[in-house]
Amino acid sequence: MLTLSLALIGAVVAAIATGAALWQGFLLRKQLEEDARVRRASFHQGVANLFIQLDRIFINKPELRPFFYDNQAPSDPDTKQQALALSEYIADLAECCVSAEQAQPELIGDWDDYLNYLYRNSHVLREYWASFGHLYPQRVSQALIGPSARPKHWPDAQGRGTIGDDRHNDEASPDTKH
Repeated sequence: MLTLSLALIGAVVAAIATGAALWQGFLLRKQLEEDARVRRASFHQGVANLFIQLDRIFINKPELRPFFYDNQAPSDPDTKQQALALSEYIADLAECCVSAEQAQPELIGDWDDYLNYLYRNSHVLREYWASFGHLYPQRVSQALIGPSARPKHWPDAQGRGTIGDDRHNDEASPDTKH
């Protein structure tokens, strides 16, 4: 009888231990899933910060913006060097985006349309790419030159359509609104 009681107690303890181990496994899985979400968000934020830095450059040096949005060519050597340096930053940014895509395949093509827009509207970026594009991976070339790995619908616009640009009618047609 004592043996049977000990066996029953052992079975109950084993069942409780198994349940506890399963619960710990469940909690560990949830913790790992949360950690993965945090790492993805942090990773994406790092790439987004590179774009924010590009925005800051255009804020601090608005005279460079036409060389990337209006297809203008710099006329003086100092401005040309600044625009070429910014072209290199944009090419490196494209390479960071491509690296991000390798780490997170769901991001493939997310930035292609914007990078291609800059490329198409920047004489100086095309000049930089003609000289140094061979140093970058082929996927960077695709991100800049096209076609996009995942094209997006862009509204039809006349010119650059910068916010506050009074060259455009403020009333967009329903099919061009985001």
